[in-house]
Amino acid sequence: MTSDADGRGTTGAEGGISKSAGTSLITTAQDAQGLKPVADFKTYMSRVDPLAPLVEEIERDRIKKERIARIGRLSLAWFMVLLMIGWVSKYAYRLV
Repeated sequence: MTSDADGRGTTGAEGGISKSAGTSLITTAQDAQGLKPVADFKTYMSRVDPLAPLVEEIERDRIKKERIARIGRLSLAWFMVLLMIGWVSKYAYRLV
């Protein structure tokens, strides 16, 4: 183990990368002979639209939030109705 300029210890194989000092981590055409080109990524996709599940999940969340908001508004409305009935009946009872 050696130390760098900041005094931190280094092992030479940071993060599991075991390249010798002075070599580049960027693969050259000679190193990448066995790799398939990434430009043709659609052949490796399992769906036509990879964002479709995310859009469906967002739509389900939106519908769920709308339903909860509707229930909340309706509950608040009934609570206000009961408060008003109680307030009106209190004064109506005094008048009778």
